Amino acid sequence: MARMIMPLHIQALHCWAPQADGVASWLAWRDGKAKPAGAEPPPLKDIKPMQRRRLSLAARAAFAAAGACLQAVPEAERTNLACVFASAHGQCNASLKMLETLARHEQLSPAAFSLSVHNAIAGQFSISHGLTGVSVSMAPGRDGLGGVLMEACGILQDDTANRVLVCCVEEPVPEELKPYEENPPTPLAAAILLSGEATAGCVRLHMQRNPSDGAAPLPFWQQVREFVCFAGQGQGLLTLAAGPAQYAWQRDALG
Repeated sequence: MARMIMPLHIQALHCWAPQADGVASWLAWRDGKAKPAGAEPPPLKDIKPMQRRRLSLAARAAFAAAGACLQAVPEAERTNLACVFASAHGQCNASLKMLETLARHEQLSPAAFSLSVHNAIAGQFSISHGLTGVSVSMAPGRDGLGGVLMEACGILQDDTANRVLVCCVEEPVPEELKPYEENPPTPLAAAILLSGEATAGCVRLHMQRNPSDGAAPLPFWQQVREFVCFAGQGQGLLTLAAGPAQYAWQRDALG
């Protein structure tokens, strides 16, 4: 039996990949009409140079997407903003480099370690933008994107915050892991600003978690791309398999 979670209202949506900045370019990417290329990071001109130098490419991608959505939140209301950051692999390239350092019996850099943990990007973003609300960092696991948005639902239902900024970020895994992991072809990030209440011009989603229909789940990065295209294009229904369940979102625009 289908289980209704709650309506979600999208107040802002932004996505970034190299040479694919915005929903239109991600639609072309999904449809095979374009492809992100290169590894040129976003400029992030609003971030101080000293802070910017400490950001990995994955972190810069997250800053570009989440920072664009943050502009939709008045500064006076950002103290009550919650954030959910999600990544299937985290910054595994940095983790592998540290393992190689240990294999050579060399000392680890404390700074490198602190910037490689799973909540590093969330912490860097919160510090850079002065955010003091609830912050959650997730590895989505079998529930994929549906589990990430369920976490956002829980925060809104608990009245912990009146808005939740969700940011999903991935980067290509190291060569050593490619035989075992679904590899995104490029660094990418997508951010969605959600609220539990409707505002003029926002998009309302009805979210359901249903029993699995046996379909194979897409890799997390593809789920994120499908959701961005669904929410940004005006498509009415999206269903994604996720392990023992499937998630369905019904979309309608509000006037």
